[in-house]
Amino acid sequence: MGFSGTSLAPLDFVEKVSAMRDFVFPIGFNGSKYNHMEWRICFNTAETELVNNLNETQVKIIVMLKK
Repeated sequence: MGFSGTSLAPLDFVEKVSAMRDFVFPIGFNGSKYNHMEWRICFNTAETELVNNLNETQVKIIVMLKK
């Protein structure tokens, strides 16, 4: 696994995560004028892969930021 340019992650990992599917869900809020146009884009599989590959320092920072 080599690093590409200034990337913090190996190129093959970046390509793997970039190729993962995303999901689009209608989330229209009741009473909203634009209810029919309100959608959420979710990257659940990519987020899970990223979280599972954090190093110890990154995990500690995430924990601190969530407090």
